[in-house]
Amino acid sequence: MLALCAGQSERSKQLLSQGLEKCQPFTFVRLALTDSMASTALFDGNLAAAGQHIDECQALVATHHVPARSWYDLTHQLTRCLYFGMHEEWQAIVDCVNDADPELARRQLRTWRASLLAARARAEARLGRHDAADASLLTAMRVCPRGAIDPLISVETATGTCLALRGDTAQAHRHFDRARRACDAIDHRFQRWLVERERTSLPTLTRPAQTPVLTERWRQVDTNDTALLLGELSALLNSGHSLELLAQRVISVLEATPLRSRLTVSRSPSGSDASMPAVSWNFRGSHGCRIDLTSTETTISIDIRQLASLEEIAIVKNLTDILAAAVDFDDDAENHLWPTTEDSTVADAVFWSPRMQELLRVAQRLSSTELPILITGETGTGKEVFARLIHEHSRVKRGPFIPFNASAIPRDLVESQMFGHRRGAFTGAHEASSGVIRIADQGTLFLDEIGDLDPAVQPKLLRFLESGEVHPVGDAKPQLVQVRVIAATNARLETLVGEGRFRSDLFYRLKVATLSLPPLRERKDEIPALTAFFLRKATAETNRSRITLGDDVVAAMLLYDWPGNLRQLSNELRRMVALSEDGATLRTTDLSPEVSGPWFAARPYAARDDGPGVAVRLDQPLELALAEVERAFIERAMAQSQGRVSDAAQLLGISRKGLFLKRKKLRLD
Repeated sequence: MLALCAGQSERSKQLLSQGLEKCQPFTFVRLALTDSMASTALFDGNLAAAGQHIDECQALVATHHVPARSWYDLTHQLTRCLYFGMHEEWQAIVDCVNDADPELARRQLRTWRASLLAARARAEARLGRHDAADASLLTAMRVCPRGAIDPLISVETATGTCLALRGDTAQAHRHFDRARRACDAIDHRFQRWLVERERTSLPTLTRPAQTPVLTERWRQVDTNDTALLLGELSALLNSGHSLELLAQRVISVLEATPLRSRLTVSRSPSGSDASMPAVSWNFRGSHGCRIDLTSTETTISIDIRQLASLEEIAIVKNLTDILAAAVDFDDDAENHLWPTTEDSTVADAVFWSPRMQELLRVAQRLSSTELPILITGETGTGKEVFARLIHEHSRVKRGPFIPFNASAIPRDLVESQMFGHRRGAFTGAHEASSGVIRIADQGTLFLDEIGDLDPAVQPKLLRFLESGEVHPVGDAKPQLVQVRVIAATNARLETLVGEGRFRSDLFYRLKVATLSLPPLRERKDEIPALTAFFLRKATAETNRSRITLGDDVVAAMLLYDWPGNLRQLSNELRRMVALSEDGATLRTTDLSPEVSGPWFAARPYAARDDGPGVAVRLDQPLELALAEVERAFIERAMAQSQGRVSDAAQLLGISRKGLFLKRKKLRLD
């Protein structure tokens, strides 16, 4: 297929023929290769051979006895549609896509579904069913994955066909040129051939395909217009952290289009616990589209009525794609009110600080090796989380992950628990036991608190690490297993080695690769993200809803040193949420006394005669007086910090989010 994409059809046929000779028993592979042979024949213009290969594919599909249509069968429908199109059997294309689309939608195979819907749009336009063609094209635009080039080319080509058959040749050429440039960008000669073949088959497009329409038009565009357009796009991408700013930019873009008279903007309370703005939309075909921008407090809805043309549909679709990118865009993450968490397949994993992100990168690199890994750090710093992450990215991720705490087992049972034993090997051994090492075969064994391992067992563990052999208690012969070993400890093994409580050879065998996790007090910049993460988890665990944090809670948490690290922080949030009611806002008074102590200790400030002050009239409502005092405090803090929000928030003893909300309320932006 790569040879065909590069336009080397003879090389493609040679490779496919060799593959077909070697895979006769494997009908699914034969189906894939025969389908590719059909595509190659179509590229060469040999319709008879292509038809023969397609018949062979249909015969292979008939031999499959599976609960649902195979992936190979569904992707083969693209080749069938191409073949029917060359024979101008438009209704056959519509029937083919209608038959495959429900299964593609159910399994969310968006790339293939977008391409097939684009083929159906072209066929319906050829049959004169322009409304049906527009509906198919709209669905194709909606499901087309961002960044997937092949379906994007198909959608652009279909748009050009639909516009050309409606008589809008100028717009049609623009979409064909977009498809052509996408092909040129990746040098996809097979798709380029399809695009040019479709363009030249339309009688209304009489201009030669090679003439670059957009190049001539682009030269006529005023430089200021181009700068304004790029400025709007840049502003949208950089507004994802602020709901109000994002909504303002979206409305500004839409008001510069013919959609201006059909816009309706509304606001409503959201009740969302999202830490960052979120965007969603609902297309209603030609009836319009609704875009919802949601924050923790507000949902701004932008309703667009009656999308009258494919170009208007394309404007809204492209705008929603840009909005999705803007919300995901993280160019200045440190200035977000609430830092977002890193994506991870491991629960309880938040890697926000640069130090933790570097450790994450090292862990992911080590996961692809077979080296034993030693993870050190205080209790509760997330050593098991890192071990699970390494396992999930390792070659043995399909195997089990078995944790074993050496300090939780009585000393006289550690050996049998680790290495197993035969029945009757010792008093009380009524049944045979495999031991955790053999249970972890083809997987990962996580040895927690390895520093507490009985010295009598350490030589046997060293033997296993060096040879991979396990000698169960009472067995005459050792057994060979393949286990990835990750050890963890909160003790300093070097000290234990010096005291003679830990073997030096075992220490150096485990210390091939070491990850040292810092305590939470040394990475307090992660506390806001961790707090948001644990709050969501605790809310779901206790079946609470709409639980939010007061502005002072995170600030108080930042002042505390957290000797129990992540475990203590998680349990603190769990306790607070469990004792709260639905819709409650957690305050510093809800914190444990030891956590809130530093916060309340920092509140009183000694009076100073020479310090700045503010005079407040007593003959006014309390709310106005408080607003006047807050305004004076904020203005002075912003002046002292020279406009740096983080420093100003620290001077005021509140969080960044708290300062932002107060400035917004007092209109100090």
